[in-house]
Amino acid sequence: MQNIMQQWQPGHELKNRPYRIERVLEEGGFGITYKAWHLALDIPVVIKTPNSKLQKDLNYPKYIENFNREGRQLAKLGLNPHPHIIRVSDLFEEDNLPCIVMDFVPGESLYDLVQTQGALPEAKAVEYIKQIGSALIVCHSAGIIHRDVNPHNILIRNDNGKGVLIDFGISGTTQTTRNTYSGNRAFAPWEQVAYWEGENNKTPQVDIYTLAASFYYLVTGNIPAPSLARKYNNQELEQPKQLNPSLSEIVNQAILQGMEIATENRPTSMAQWLNLLVTVSYKEDNINRNRKTFRNEIPFTFIPKKKSPAPKRKSNNSSSLTVTRRRWLGYVGLSVGAIGVTLIGKNIWDNSPQQTGEVLTRETQVLNISEYKFDVITVNDRGEETKREEGKAKYSTENLGNGITMDIVEIPEGIFMMGTKDEEIEKLVKKYYWDYFSWEQPRHQVIVPSFYMGKFPVTQAQWKAVASLPQVERELNPDPSYFKGDELPVERVSWYDAVEFCNRLSQHTGREFRLPSEAQWEYAARAGTNTPFHFGETITSKLANYDSQYIYSNEPKGEYREKTTPLGTFPPNAFGLYDMHGNVWEWCMDDWHNNYEGAPTDGSTWLSGKSSKKVIRGGSWYNVPGNCRSAYRSNAARNDRFNFVFSFRVVCVTPQTT
Repeated sequence: MQNIMQQWQPGHELKNRPYRIERVLEEGGFGITYKAWHLALDIPVVIKTPNSKLQKDLNYPKYIENFNREGRQLAKLGLNPHPHIIRVSDLFEEDNLPCIVMDFVPGESLYDLVQTQGALPEAKAVEYIKQIGSALIVCHSAGIIHRDVNPHNILIRNDNGKGVLIDFGISGTTQTTRNTYSGNRAFAPWEQVAYWEGENNKTPQVDIYTLAASFYYLVTGNIPAPSLARKYNNQELEQPKQLNPSLSEIVNQAILQGMEIATENRPTSMAQWLNLLVTVSYKEDNINRNRKTFRNEIPFTFIPKKKSPAPKRKSNNSSSLTVTRRRWLGYVGLSVGAIGVTLIGKNIWDNSPQQTGEVLTRETQVLNISEYKFDVITVNDRGEETKREEGKAKYSTENLGNGITMDIVEIPEGIFMMGTKDEEIEKLVKKYYWDYFSWEQPRHQVIVPSFYMGKFPVTQAQWKAVASLPQVERELNPDPSYFKGDELPVERVSWYDAVEFCNRLSQHTGREFRLPSEAQWEYAARAGTNTPFHFGETITSKLANYDSQYIYSNEPKGEYREKTTPLGTFPPNAFGLYDMHGNVWEWCMDDWHNNYEGAPTDGSTWLSGKSSKKVIRGGSWYNVPGNCRSAYRSNAARNDRFNFVFSFRVVCVTPQTT
């Protein structure tokens, strides 16, 4: 057995990485966390190591193996960061101990917050639980069970007041003993605390119980009855509503369902349990206002209203379309994993007018076409500008009322290659240690007819204007965005919301507006380029809004703005489209497919009716540069409106022009 290493003391500088220890943040049975300083970057970080006392345990090699595996899994999650999961940036060994390096998040734990302020208002508690629940869905989809989601391990950030899940020290399949490494027993389910039921403590239902128990604490200020005492001593769990009579019955029942002693009586997935909390957050608090019922929020039926017959239009997918010599050739690049929060849904949307092609418009009106000029910038792999050319594009302006307008740009017909070359996938897998690049295969040629596309993602001013128009299928919140500003992109909108926006816009203008197909989006983003970004081999924070603390190629690190930016801040591509890289994710019309087997080759929407997820494109202000590439594809549940990075831009199909 190796000599047991003592705790690192303040001021100690590590040998294998440029970190200096500042202090111990917390010591538990499994791990020790330190606040440290990155000497090269001059920023604070958190370093976690296994507790060196574990070296006395016969299972120590297994602990280390699991610790390293979980570190690698969490680092992969960091390639596509989630706003409510602590980000892992490094994994290395020091003094024979593996070390995980994480972001340092200044803030206060939910436990301390309740101790200081007392029980939280229901709306605020629901907001925090919803944030952490969405983080756990992402963890579970990656095969990671946290197993210690108690209020001590949920930090509320000082900068934006949002919850962050920390301390994955006993996560995953780590084998732990009953007395020392079972997490915080006050919030843990009995099957986790009872070591003889070890095989049952590796399921999402463990995290459901611990999060529900944390929810109990937030709304009552009391620690719930221990799960072991409830199971073996028949101790009753006092209902949260008895301790907090103002609590809604829906929240009361959601907590009790999540804390069921019998695992078979708990929801089977975090998404299923989270859906109960989503329901009450819209029905009973003011987080999102001007709502009637949950049915209007996440429809479980989608029955089109009967309307007077609309003029027939020629399909934009017509095979008789002649492709002119004005063709644009492009190639696609990297695809990385999903960030979206997946909520439970049903395959009952097949009759929606948005997917069958029903046109919800008045008599077709004619577009008035103008032209504008702009600079098209190209950079090398260091982010240095190598070329600047004058570009020009045709566009039309839609009047949305009250002085609000929307520009739509003509996208010329053309051909491009959709998908990623085998050698490029091999290179990306080596760089990112991720297997999801197969989503970009097989590479295939796509012929794209001409169409019109929004010059920008939809702004908040445009959203408010259209939200005030007559309803077609569902209500729209006129002010859903987290970051406020008329010229900022609208966010926190679901795919259903985006489709309703397009339907109202169609009805208002007399033209058919909808979301772009995935092929249309990528073709428009590339604008004739065959590089990872339409700017060239890389991007910088002077060209796009993303987390530029991470680099893609050889460019310098830049400004990480941590919020959306006004549309038009950065240069456009050769088609005259702005913000195609970063800022906000953009919904597409397509159902999600794990690869391009059987994908359309005519630029049309790819629908299967078998997926509750929809394609999102472009990356966001929160994402690393690799996630913002032209070819990057990801997905999210179509009813997900809770992430403040989801937005969209519109396309106009076969308009008449002058």
